[in-house]
Amino acid sequence: MKKIVYFLFAITLLTSCGKLKKDILNENIAAYIKLNANVPESYEPIETQNIEPIYISKYAQSIIIVNNGEIDFKNKYIQDMEQLIKNFEKSNAPEKVKYAQENIKKENELISKIQKENEKLEILLNDDRIAFKKVEHTCKLKNKKDELVEEHLYILTDTNQDIKMVKQKGKNNILQTLEYFKNNFVK
Repeated sequence: MKKIVYFLFAITLLTSCGKLKKDILNENIAAYIKLNANVPESYEPIETQNIEPIYISKYAQSIIIVNNGEIDFKNKYIQDMEQLIKNFEKSNAPEKVKYAQENIKKENELISKIQKENEKLEILLNDDRIAFKKVEHTCKLKNKKDELVEEHLYILTDTNQDIKMVKQKGKNNILQTLEYFKNNFVK
C-alpha cells in the first residue's frame, strides 16, 4: 500500500513540475512579447508547443558538416583561381595574377579559421547536454496598422525556460541560430 501511495505521489510531483515549467515558459514568453511588441497590450496567447530539445553534440555535428561543405567550396574556388593565374601568366597580365593570388590568400585564411572552429566543435561532439529548446508559440498581436493578426513565433529557450531568441516562423532563422550557438557554446 505504501508503494502505491509513493508511486502516486511521484506521478503527481512529476506532473505538477511539468506544468510549472510550462507556466514559467508562458510567463517568460508573455514578458518578452510585452517588452518587444508594437502594441503589447494587444497580446493574446493561443498555444505554446515544445518542438524539440537541441543537443550540443548534434548541433556541433551539423555545423561541422556545413563548415566542411564551405571548405570544399573554397578549395574548389582556389583551384579555379590557380588555373586563372596560369592563364594570366601566359597572357602577361601581372596585375590580374596579383589579384588572384590575394584572393587565394584570403580564402586560405578563411579555411584556416573554419578548421580551427571545427576543432573546437569536435570537442563538443561528446556533450549530451541540451543547448537550447525550440518552442513554437502562437498568439494574436496588433501590427503597425493596428490590425489584430495571428503570429507564429519560434522561440529558443535554455533549460530554465529563459528566452534566448524569438523569431517569426517562416523567416530564415538558421543563421541566427548558428550564431547563437557559436557565441554561447563554441569557445
